[in-house]
Amino acid sequence: MKRVVAGSHVHAETKTSFRYEAHWHVEGRLLTWKAQVSLPGRLWSLAGGTPEWTGGNEVKAVREDIARSIDGLQA
Repeated sequence: MKRVVAGSHVHAETKTSFRYEAHWHVEGRLLTWKAQVSLPGRLWSLAGGTPEWTGGNEVKAVREDIARSIDGLQA
C-alpha cells in the first residue's frame, strides 16, 4: 500500500511553520516514509519509518514521525 500526505508543522522551539509532502509505503510490518519539507528558499529531504508496524492509522503515525523529524531541524 502506498499513500501521500501533505501538511504543515510548527517547529516546537522556533515556532517556524514548515510545509511538507510525504510519500509512504506499508509492506507487512514495515512502514517507511520520505518527505520533502520546505520553507521559502529552503528545502530538506527527510525519511523515517517503523520496522515493527502493527497497523492502524498510517496517516497519524507518519505525521507524528515527520513532526519529530522537523523538530530536529534548525530553521
